[in-house]
This record gives sequence, structure tokens and C-alpha cells, in this order.
Amino acid sequence: MAWRNKVTGLIMAACLAALGPVMAQEQYPANAVRANLPSVVLVDAARKAPAPHGSSPTLVVGTGSGFVVDRNGHILTSYHVVEKAQKITVTFSNGSKMKADVVKVDKGLDAALLKVKNPKARQVSLGDSSTVRPGMDAAWIYWQTRKETPVLDGKVSILNVTVHPLRVGLLGLSGTLGVGGAGAPVLDSSGKVVAMITAMISPEQLEKSKDAGRLTPAVAAGARVFAIPINSLKPLIRAAGVAR
Repeated sequence: MAWRNKVTGLIMAACLAALGPVMAQEQYPANAVRANLPSVVLVDAARKAPAPHGSSPTLVVGTGSGFVVDRNGHILTSYHVVEKAQKITVTFSNGSKMKADVVKVDKGLDAALLKVKNPKARQVSLGDSSTVRPGMDAAWIYWQTRKETPVLDGKVSILNVTVHPLRVGLLGLSGTLGVGGAGAPVLDSSGKVVAMITAMISPEQLEKSKDAGRLTPAVAAGARVFAIPINSLKPLIRAAGVAR
């Protein structure tokens, strides 16, 4: 009887071990999102708008996303979100708002590092984008409005995509993106950030490309959202003296 119990225990342990990856996959992206949601911020960038002659210039606000990369309040976002901004405000998932300053940019990568005085901000875990392969699961969290944080998941469709005027090998992702998605973190199945969203192809652009018979290899492979691999962004993070 004792040996039967021992064998049964070994079989159960083996079954649980085999089910582990399946259970983890079923919980994705919920577990990844839960761990990273406090680190994702809304980025409001106010810039001067052209004004008629004799009128006072007005400020218009552009919206994007960002994510905290260290315990000292550094935030990574897209450069085009904060370009020429007169005032930048970030909003955390708990509703708190803080003024942010640009501390470092890389226009070629379309990336910018912001800084807020919030040493208690939770930071994301950065992954290794060299391990990303087509077919892998991916999820991204971004601010579409000031009241909700959409979570979208898809697949990595293609690697080493070039999107003018960027000159870096981007990740092509299947899925969708709305207003405010630029600067959003892309998470792998372990919840680590492997890329930052920089651009998308709109349904209108897609239809025009199809009608003209000019689908790029990336779009033909199913890519609709494009992201900068995190390994390409790490030199910018290090150059800013980010404390990880």
C-alpha cells in the first residue's frame, strides 16, 4: 500500500508540473497586467497651437502613455507624445497627478525619459527583447481615456520591421491600438516589458494599402501595431542615470 501511495504521489506531482505552464498561460495576460498596472501612466502634453494674427496662443493637449522604469520616478514614453510640450502631466492608476520634466530624449528611436518627484512609484521589470520570437503572446496596457486603461493582447507577427522615419528594427504585433497608445509597455507572458509601442497602421491606411496593392511584408504578416524592442531603449535608460 505504501508503494502505491508513493507512486500515486509521483504521478500527481508529474501531472501538476505538466499543467503548470498551461495554467500560467490561461492566467495571461491578467497576471501580467495586475503586476504592471500601477506602473503605467497617462501622459498629457500641452503645447502651443497656432493662433490667428493678434490672438493669444492657446495650449492643446496631446495624450499618450508611459511606464515607470525606476524607483526614482523616471518614466519612459514616446518622444512624439511630448515633443515641444510646454507642460507635461502624468496620471497614475490611482488617480494621482504629477508634473513631469523631460530629462533625456532619443529622437531617432522616438523615445523620451521623463522624471516625476515620486520615489514611491512602482517600477516595471524590463525583459530581454532578444528572446522575442514570432508567434509569442504579447499584451499592452495603455490609457485610451482618463477613466479607463485598456488591456489588449495579441501576437508577435514579425521582427526587424522598419517604419519610416524610424531606423530601428521594430516588433510587428497583431492587435489594435487607440488614441493614447503611444508609449505603452508591451509585456511578455512573464509580465516583463519587452518593447514600447510607437506606432500603428489605421484601418483606413490598411484599406488604402490593400487597394493599391502595396502591403508591406510586415502588414502582410499581420502586423498592425509597431513597438521598439526594450533592448534598443536600454542605452537611453542607462544614459539618464536610471537607478534600477
